[in-house]
Amino acid sequence: MSEISSPKKHHYIPNGPALQAQCVELQVSLDNMGRTRRRLEAENGKLEARIKEAEDELLSCSESKKDLEEALKAKSAELDAASRENIRAADAHRSAEASLRLEITKQEVTLSAARNELADAQEQITTLKDQVSERDAQVLRLQKAGGGGGSSP
Repeated sequence: MSEISSPKKHHYIPNGPALQAQCVELQVSLDNMGRTRRRLEAENGKLEARIKEAEDELLSCSESKKDLEEALKAKSAELDAASRENIRAADAHRSAEASLRLEITKQEVTLSAARNELADAQEQITTLKDQVSERDAQVLRLQKAGGGGGSSP
């Protein structure tokens, strides 16, 4: 039991050394908790800074994504326009090729007709040459038959 005396005297506390040891343990534990708290606050500050950096990077990536999407849309539109132009050019090429084939066919028909006319003309020339040769032969025969003194026709 405790004895109460004047304030200058020591009071008797039952289990005093055990309580004192508990107080020391509690003080050590409190000091450790304080250090842990400061360490956790420092880590929390670092984590908050990393979160802020990550948020800034995410915002930057989001802006970059928007820029890339806009660039992709522009490039897609450019490719669509180029594709349409390529299709128009291919159509024009096919049309020009068909026109050229038609013109070539017409020229081949004209050339064939000209060759036929040339063959006919060569045949007529050969026929005329044969006729001239035959008349020359007749003239020679007549001249020989007439005595060789006649005039040539």
